[in-house]
Amino acid sequence: MDEHIILEKVCEGLNLNKEAVLSKSREANLVNARILYSILSREFTKNNLITISAGIGRHHSSVVHYTKIFDNYMQTDKHFRQYYKLCKTLVINHLIHSNAKNFQTDMLQQIDSQINKLLEIRKSFDKIKQEAQNN
Repeated sequence: MDEHIILEKVCEGLNLNKEAVLSKSREANLVNARILYSILSREFTKNNLITISAGIGRHHSSVVHYTKIFDNYMQTDKHFRQYYKLCKTLVINHLIHSNAKNFQTDMLQQIDSQINKLLEIRKSFDKIKQEAQNN
């Protein structure tokens, strides 16, 4: 998968301008976009850290740092978790619609599994939301 597509989907999911994400700005939403891009690039490509970091105009050590702080964000920041899931879903949907014929069977099974997990999370979220509204 092309890392440019991943950046495009992260920008779409976070409603951000690609140029802003590629800028030197340290605004939290832009840094979060770079983190999501880096993590999703590691998940969906076989690119090395140098290639991934070049996609956002950063040094490879930034991608190493993003990887280290990702787990903490996932555990402590509900909004970050939701953005990650949204961006990952956008990437998966793009893969399904543009390259389904070219995927190996195991990749399709992995994608199907991820979609099912996301659907389960969505059902749980809807159930909690409904219970909160009833109380």
